[in-house]
Amino acid sequence: MQAFNACSGLETVSLPNAISIGNSAFLNCSALTTVDISGVTGTLGNNTFKNCTALTSLNVSGATIAGNNTFENTGTLANADFSSLVSLGAQTFRKTAAVALSFPALTHVGNASDPTSGLVFWQASNLKTIDFPMVEVINTGAFNSCTSLESITFPATLTSLTENNYNMFKGCTSLANVIVEYTTFIPLGYNPDGASVNTSIFADVFGATLTIPSSVNATDYTTGDVWKDFGAPVLNVNTHEAALGWDFYPNPAKDVVTIQNIQSQHADITVFDLNGRILLNKTINNVQSEINLSSLNTGIYLFQVKTDAGAFVKRIAKQ
Repeated sequence: MQAFNACSGLETVSLPNAISIGNSAFLNCSALTTVDISGVTGTLGNNTFKNCTALTSLNVSGATIAGNNTFENTGTLANADFSSLVSLGAQTFRKTAAVALSFPALTHVGNASDPTSGLVFWQASNLKTIDFPMVEVINTGAFNSCTSLESITFPATLTSLTENNYNMFKGCTSLANVIVEYTTFIPLGYNPDGASVNTSIFADVFGATLTIPSSVNATDYTTGDVWKDFGAPVLNVNTHEAALGWDFYPNPAKDVVTIQNIQSQHADITVFDLNGRILLNKTINNVQSEINLSSLNTGIYLFQVKTDAGAFVKRIAKQ
């Protein structure tokens, strides 16, 4: 249903009680800047916001799936809530002007049932950072031609990279940091004829720093096919957290995060959102304590921990 297709004068849409949005609903609404359709709990149709080049504020917090080309050629999406999205279709964010995107619940970058439905962020040339702490699958060419992308984190939920990741970072000439959080080595390989099965994942990426978990045998990465091209890896920043004797669980959390401190240090903990706003403060002196997140929305939060022995920041996902 192309309800508002090509309504070039439409600037604001507020339909918080809408339950579904059809294909191409706001296609070519070039003046549209603000949308609230937070009541939609299912799928955002194909081409829903395609060519909405002025779109900056978007609340689709209830939607779980985005179709093909749903946000192609949109504006900056500077104030966007994608907190429930778990799956994206082919070319969902192609050519978006977004600089930073966060998907706290996302598990599939590309159609979950079709690994060839890729190129999700193809030609998103302004995109610098992306956060998807729950991602499990990334389809073909996901970040192809994202020329401004500076850093990527493969969370612990991403346990393998295969031929389905062909051309994942092709043309990503600004990519400077690749962070792997899975605590078991992820092998990549070459064909017997010398052609690489997985080399195209990092095609056009030169001089980037590879960061790996401290628990992984670094030799696997320094000698492993494709990975060895990065040079000597850096140990994960969470090493400092572990050295100070701290542990946070569960992560992701639904309501309560348990904090263990084996040294029973005095600590001041501040919880921030990704915009830097202070949400909670707590001082602890015990071996074990809890922080209740039940009043917070689904998303990613930063726990800043300050002790006499040092300080660090822990990223926690709230489900």
